[in-house]
Formats: sequence, structure tokens, C-alpha cells
Amino acid sequence: MPSSSDKLIPSNDPYEVLGVPFNATDAEVKKAYRKLALKYHPDKQQQQQQGKNHAASAEEISKKFHDIKEARSFLLDADHAEARRKLNAKRESDRLRQQTEALREKNMSERRKRLREELREKEKVAIRQSQSKKQQRKQNKEDDIVNQLRKEGRRKKEEYAERDAQKKEDDELKETIRERKTSRHDQLEERQVRLKWERKKMKPSPSEDSLVVLLSKPFGLVESVELLGRKGNQALVTFNDQSSCKPCVDHYATSTVMRAKYVGRRKEEEEERAEHQAQKQADHRSSQHTDTDMNESLEDRRMRQAVERDRLLRQLEEDEDDDNDEKEGNSAKKMGNDTLGDTDIIYNDLSPIEALEKFEGFVLGNTVSSRVTV
Repeated sequence: MPSSSDKLIPSNDPYEVLGVPFNATDAEVKKAYRKLALKYHPDKQQQQQQGKNHAASAEEISKKFHDIKEARSFLLDADHAEARRKLNAKRESDRLRQQTEALREKNMSERRKRLREELREKEKVAIRQSQSKKQQRKQNKEDDIVNQLRKEGRRKKEEYAERDAQKKEDDELKETIRERKTSRHDQLEERQVRLKWERKKMKPSPSEDSLVVLLSKPFGLVESVELLGRKGNQALVTFNDQSSCKPCVDHYATSTVMRAKYVGRRKEEEEERAEHQAQKQADHRSSQHTDTDMNESLEDRRMRQAVERDRLLRQLEEDEDDDNDEKEGNSAKKMGNDTLGDTDIIYNDLSPIEALEKFEGFVLGNTVSSRVTV
């Protein structure tokens, strides 16, 4: 337990506070005190603070001034003689210990110095190795993460490649199946024709069985017949052989009771072929009768246009739905009769192209006759 004299020893070293050496005289202590007291006196500091904004705060100045007074009292007052003696003894002991340590260090043998240096060097090496191991572990951890990411990337890439290959294979399979279905469908359409008849002219209305009997004998075996439309005046006929389709279509081409048409792609091809043939014939006739066409009268031109318009109406009539079939057919016939007027040409049993050719021959013949008469 500290004695009463120890309690009187200031917390700060009095010699260091006043800035005097350990063996300073009383006069030197007083001189140092007066100099510091004059510098750190509170009244003096207040005057200095008015001219300097960066001066120490009043609290710090007051503490500094208190430490100066306490140091002076400890070093000069007789009441602190015992405490001062202990402080001096302690300072002297510390000084002697430092001197002894310095002397011991100086007098240490070279071998001990070398061992000590080696020990210090080993400690440094151990520290460096420890740091190196930590750095290596950190680097290894980072390398493991990078390798793991690379493996994951390769795995994902392989999965995506496998998925793309599977998708490509599936798409090719779907395309093959679609092509096969399309091919089978096209092959089926090659053996099919579509029939359409006038209900008023065919009584009783044909049934599937009656159509099989009707078509099998002249054109070949019929595989199936499917009635179409709500009114039952259409049917899809499938022959066993596609060679049966053309005779059937050609046979009913000029019929006023029943018509037969190709279906699907073959229908489009036949229509294009017929249109091309009609265009060639029209071009040929145009080249042969250029002079006649130039001198064609207005009435003849109107009659020719009426025939063409009637042909188009008949063609549209064949492609219309069942609901408008009878109505549009009557309208087309009425329009044809109104346009032709008193002409005596009858082409109900002819195809549209043949009717047009016959009518044009009639018109051109009249034109030539009139020119000869003139």
C-alpha cells in the first residue's frame, strides 16, 4: 500500500514540467518557474487569445499553470522533502539501471551477440514465413475459386452444347415428321378430286355409295367418298390411283350438272397451266388479227368484253361457298343474258375458253364480212 509521502509525488515529473535537469539548484528551479508562470499565467493567456484565434483553450492553460505551480512546490517546499528524496532516489535508480544495462550490452560477448542476432533474425524469418504462408493460403484459396469457376463454366458450356445438339436433333426430327406428313398429304391430294353438283338437276341427291358406283366404273376404283358442305352438294373423292383424277376432271369440265376439280397443290398447278395456255392462245389470236382488232367496232368490243366477264363470273361461281352458290349462279346467268342481248350463240355445254374462242370467232367473222361488203 503506498505511503502518505508517495501520494505527494506529482503525477507528472516535476523536473520535466519545469524543464530543468535532475541536479538543478533552487535558483534554477525558481528561474524556470518564473519564466513558465509568466508565459502560462491565465491573465497573460487571455490577452494573447484576443490577438490569436488559434491559442490553447482556457482549460488547457489552467491545467498547465497548475502543473507548473505543483512542480515548483514539490521541488522547493520543505513539506515535500521526503517525497522529493524518494523521487530522486527512484530517478537515480532508473539512471543506474539504464547505465548497467548499457554496460551489460556493451560488455556482452560476441557469441551472445551473434546468438541474439540469430534469434532476432529467426524471429523475422518466422514472421515472414507466417506471412508468406498466409499469403500462400489466400492465393491457394483464390486459385481454388478460379478453378471451380472454370470447371463450372466448362460444365455449363457442355450442358448448353448438349442442349443445343438435342434441340437441333429434335428440330430435325420434327422437320422430318412434318415433311413426311406433308409428303403423305400431298400424295393423298394427288389422288383426290372435289365434286360439286347442282342439287336441282341431280335428284335424288347423291350419297357416298352412289358416288362410288358412279365414279368407279368409268375412272377407276374409289377408295373413299366424303360429303362436304351443309347442303350436301359437294364431295371429296379419293381414288386408289392418281391417274383416275384427270379423266374425272376432264369428263365433268363441260357438264352443267356436276363439276370436278383437283385439290391442293395440283389444283394450283392446273390453274396456272390453264391460265398460261389461255394467255398463249390469246397472244396468238392477237398476233393474227391485229388489223381486225384495230378496226373492231364499239359494239363488237362490248360483246367480247361481256363474254369475258361472263367467263370470270362462271369461274367465281365454282369457288364460292354453298350458301351463295344458287344465288350467285342465277346472278351470273342473268348478267350474261342481259349483256349478250339478241345474240344466238349458245355455249352452255362448252368450257369458258372454248366459249370465248367461239364467240370471238363469231365477232371477228361478222367484222370481216362487214368490211368485205363495204
